[in-house]
Amino acid sequence: MIDGGIDGWKSAGLKVVEGVIVRPTIQTVYEFLSPVDSSKSASLEDVKATIADDVVILDTRAYLESDELIQGDRLLIKGKIPGSYNIPWDMMVNKDKTFKSPKQIKAILDDEEITEDMPVILYSRSGEGSAHMIFVLKELLGYKDVKNYDGSWAQWSYESTQGNIGIEKDNIFKVLFSYITKREKLESVITILGVWGPLFYILIYIFITITILPALPITIVGGIIFGPIMGVVYTAIGAGIGLSLSFLIARYIARDVIERKFGNTDIFKKIDEGVKKDGWFILAVTRLIPIFPFGIQNYVYGLTSIGFVQYAILSTIFILPGSSVYVMLAGAFTSGGKATVLKYSITASLIFMSLMVVTKIIKKRMELQK
Repeated sequence: MIDGGIDGWKSAGLKVVEGVIVRPTIQTVYEFLSPVDSSKSASLEDVKATIADDVVILDTRAYLESDELIQGDRLLIKGKIPGSYNIPWDMMVNKDKTFKSPKQIKAILDDEEITEDMPVILYSRSGEGSAHMIFVLKELLGYKDVKNYDGSWAQWSYESTQGNIGIEKDNIFKVLFSYITKREKLESVITILGVWGPLFYILIYIFITITILPALPITIVGGIIFGPIMGVVYTAIGAGIGLSLSFLIARYIARDVIERKFGNTDIFKKIDEGVKKDGWFILAVTRLIPIFPFGIQNYVYGLTSIGFVQYAILSTIFILPGSSVYVMLAGAFTSGGKATVLKYSITASLIFMSLMVVTKIIKKRMELQK
């Protein structure tokens, strides 16, 4: 196993050859003198026996495959082994195919509360991805009780069609919601889409904004996938369109519904009073300083007297400083280059410090007006 694959081999300055390699014609017979060591592998019966026990069953297939949204092999049915966790094997490597640091890998496992003292059985589609994860757990992290279910989903899927074992299927709405709220899943889908990734990212950002879901996970994804520059651009487009649509829905489509929900809240009263008294200045205050939730603000402003064009342009401008901090930091730290990390970390810090100064000035002005 080469850390970084063939590109890692080349970057290390090691020799490569081109053309067809003629294989030796002499046959070689290998004889294993030691008895078969089954301590590193798990059978179908082993997995069946551990489902009810305190053993972690780790599904290392891609998110989309484990969640039944794509079929990795048309001969296999969709689903997963009951009670299994899903951590794709390729989450253990960087974009250049080198292994992530043990600290980064441990953080991923800690999120699923999988610790080195737990016995773990791993599977993938045919046992290859899980074998990669076995190496990571045993050799890089020092896990002791780790086994590869070599039959993996190919065998489990077949046995389930024969009625010998069961499979687990998640609620489709629960699955789709997880792709909106979980950063890693969002990242996996956008990466797979390639050139269509930016459009999908913008559409998801619009949807999250309109539905008042937390925008931080997808904002970080933007920096990780598209980098600190284009991440900011795509985030600005998605957020700008989303906040504009929310405003229009509140003003022209569902005003009565929005008014019943937010019309008597403190958020609406303070923003409405601020618009009447200070005009666009209150917009700057509420966008630069997270006094009220971002998603709710978009609808509340639709109930006020502020003009749409002024609202849409200024809102997009005023949310950029805060959003760009998260995007730049995420993009910089995943770039791998120390110079890039330093450059954008300093830029993000300067933006953050500027925000602090501006917000203090705004607060001081508000206190003087009172």
